[in-house]
Amino acid sequence: MDRVEGALTLARLRDACPCPRCIHPSTRQKTHTSGEAAREVASLTDVAARVGQQEGVAGLFMQWGEHEGFYPIGLIRRLLSGRVRGTSYIENTLQRKLWDRDTLVRDAKSFYTEYNDLHAGKPGEKLEARPEALLRLLEQLQVYGLAVVRGLPTNKTGNKDCALRELAESVGLLRNTFYGETWDVRNVPNSKNVAYTNLNLGLHVDLLYFALPPRFQLLHALRNRVVGGESYFVDSFAAAQQLKAERPDLYASLQRNIIEYEYDNDGHYLSYQHAVLPPRDLTAPGLHSAINWSPPFQAPAVQRPVDASGAVTMQAEAEFYEACDAFQAALDDPKFRHEFLLREGECVLFDNQRVLHARTAFRDKTEEEIMRDGTILVPGESTRWLKGCYLDGSTVWDKLAVLNEQVRGKQSI
Repeated sequence: MDRVEGALTLARLRDACPCPRCIHPSTRQKTHTSGEAAREVASLTDVAARVGQQEGVAGLFMQWGEHEGFYPIGLIRRLLSGRVRGTSYIENTLQRKLWDRDTLVRDAKSFYTEYNDLHAGKPGEKLEARPEALLRLLEQLQVYGLAVVRGLPTNKTGNKDCALRELAESVGLLRNTFYGETWDVRNVPNSKNVAYTNLNLGLHVDLLYFALPPRFQLLHALRNRVVGGESYFVDSFAAAQQLKAERPDLYASLQRNIIEYEYDNDGHYLSYQHAVLPPRDLTAPGLHSAINWSPPFQAPAVQRPVDASGAVTMQAEAEFYEACDAFQAALDDPKFRHEFLLREGECVLFDNQRVLHARTAFRDKTEEEIMRDGTILVPGESTRWLKGCYLDGSTVWDKLAVLNEQVRGKQSI
């Protein structure tokens, strides 16, 4: 019989009882509070325990007065480890791998997923994702923060009816913002956002003026009939680790000082303050570790930087600006830059709070280039047109845990 050893208080064990009296069979929610469980244990004089099996599963039977609960060994192991279900699989098995361009190309075996491998239905039908293929795609996304689906149909371009929505909804609910559930990135005159121009768009995180920016982003190339406009991505965790190794003092300044981001345009005003770097080590497991860096949306610096003691000094301010410059230099190091042209039908998925994204400037083709390349232009249609959407982290991690259990036949504990 499998063994597990450790110490648990009776109160904690009673609080975790999984029986139908303690976990409602329909709602799967607790029917008692932790305080009630502790009071019940304190009042009991006849608590008993025995090792046994229930439906072929080893575990522990606990007699709480007239109430008996069975604790499967998997639950006991989770209680002793301090990990909730899914934590070991998502945070440890799928622990993030930091990369530069060369290691990503060498090690990321599932960087590309073909739409035909992902789609279980017939061509032209709504996407019916194969669990195994979707799991591989999301594992690549979680581990490396970057993945591409090739061959995603481009014929449907509406916000309610498009292949991007079908792909995202195969994972879960879309994150809605004032841009909508899905949105278009096109070259627009007098644009309210630099993304909607043909200008160079530097490395950034989206929506840092929100208190909780979306964790994941998807961008689907519907049309790409221009010169330039290559997409490029950088693992900001890897760049930050380089800064930490070279200048730990500057790294620490970015951990303790905040930048305010704001959006004040087009009938909207949003603002929020974030530290650039998280307090915990970026190489350690931690689903919610994030880097907050988006120079185009920085508000005026009204918060004075502080030193390690919390004091506001001119030296601390100088150090903070030096740290910002050093971090940008690390991000701009060519070895971290993975650049490629997002071709029509390709959809890139990335961790918005880890993998910074950018785009080079572009221009329309000349008449000579159009003739030479055989480019087909549709009057009134943008020559570079991406459709995008966001997914919250919890949505992706929920799907990963469920797919792992479904495909591999085990609980992701």
